[in-house]
Amino acid sequence: MKEAESFKIICPSKANLNEVYSLLSNIKEARLGRMKDKIMFSIVERTDIKGNPDKLILIEFTPKEIIINYSIDDEELSSFRRWKVIKKVLPIIEVVSENYSLKISNVFPILDKVVSDISVEIGKDTKKFYVEIDKLKRENSELRKRLLACKGENEKLSSKIFDLSSKLNELNVKVKKYQSISPEVLKSKIIEWIKEHHGELDIVEFSKVFNVNENVVEEKVNELIREGYITPE
Repeated sequence: MKEAESFKIICPSKANLNEVYSLLSNIKEARLGRMKDKIMFSIVERTDIKGNPDKLILIEFTPKEIIINYSIDDEELSSFRRWKVIKKVLPIIEVVSENYSLKISNVFPILDKVVSDISVEIGKDTKKFYVEIDKLKRENSELRKRLLACKGENEKLSSKIFDLSSKLNELNVKVKKYQSISPEVLKSKIIEWIKEHHGELDIVEFSKVFNVNENVVEEKVNELIREGYITPE
């Protein structure tokens, strides 16, 4: 079952929705809906076999704020999904940014939160993070080019972009550290653990401490038993 998430951008000044609607209608393949106090802009990312929207982003433009709603698949990491959504909606929001007196710096808190969430995700699923990190770097590079194109905010942008890049580099170091554990080092760690814990090995706890998959730990334990280094009780 798909879930739905959302976030919003509070705008500095009130926008004229008639002008906003006119600007949005110029966007190619725009799916617009007009209500009394808001404009709905939808991005259909995927449809089901019947042609109905199966995955989408729905942007609500109100006079004082912009609300981004989006669906998320069960297997997707929430933080990476939000990053992809931001990448897609930024060009649309830029079209009406002047109507809201909106600067790109208003989006920075959202970007910071995404990077922070990604830092948490790495502890939950290192392998999935490693697969996604290269994509994230490329997208961050594209976003940096867009941000640097904004006039009058280069100094703030440079600082924020550097901060984002630094955090991404830190995450990459953590992944490389995880990868650096060789099979022989891992077996040595297992033997040390057993000695320090009076002949016992909690595979779940060991896996968490050393950021190693439980199946890999179990495989190395079996190798140590076959090699005669440890004896099962």
